Amino acid sequence: MLQDTQRARPTITADGEMIRENVIDGMRFKEIRNVVARNGVVTELWRPEWWGEDTQPRHVVYATLAAFSETNWHCHGKQNDLIFVVRGLIKLAFYDGREDSPTFKTLNVIPFSAARPTLIYVPNGIWHALKNLDGSESAYVTMNNQAFIYDEPDDYKRPPGDTALPRPF
Repeated sequence: MLQDTQRARPTITADGEMIRENVIDGMRFKEIRNVVARNGVVTELWRPEWWGEDTQPRHVVYATLAAFSETNWHCHGKQNDLIFVVRGLIKLAFYDGREDSPTFKTLNVIPFSAARPTLIYVPNGIWHALKNLDGSESAYVTMNNQAFIYDEPDDYKRPPGDTALPRPF
């Protein structure tokens, strides 16, 4: 063994559960099991009994990310997001911008893939950005608990590399 070598930290339990440390307060993750059918695979994206009716989608968007591209940082003042990666490998960054939060200024950067389907709950006030780690197009679904208001969007943006927020990618 090389001198000063450190043992790797575990990232998964013996039962196959992901270990997520220092997760931003209010973030939730629900790993979903694919159902193999006779003609393909079925994956549920949301059910009310998982997190309650207050997470019920009112607006659903399917979006793609070009190879190796990333989104702006964005945040919502009122609405909550549910995000589900449906194709490819996407790294998501979350930054707690809520001054009254016990995890204020905490950054989480976590990869997600359709290979291990996970529903991600993002409370309002949490900045988030996505980066496609694949050399081909990736895709995700965003479900919001409030419908998009075209005249006054509850959507605040900062460009990648903006110094007001950490550089996650």
